[in-house]
Amino acid sequence: FLKNSLSEVVWLCEEVLLLDARNPTALVRLGSALYLSGRYSEARIALKKALLAETRDAEAMNLRFMLAQAEKKIAAQAEGKP
Repeated sequence: FLKNSLSEVVWLCEEVLLLDARNPTALVRLGSALYLSGRYSEARIALKKALLAETRDAEAMNLRFMLAQAEKKIAAQAEGKP
């Protein structure tokens, strides 16, 4: 169930981004859904774009944290860790 929901979130966010490629809400949600799906490299890309599009300081701080978590997962995968 959750995997199907995450796939739907990814699809919906991608549809929104076709209309507005710098929509910070869609980018954050896309990054989160990709992260939860284990697609860390793609999540990192979306989160970096969200950080560039975000103008609110508090949200930018949250994005930096999420981005750091994705980068840790990518590094762990490169080392063969789950």
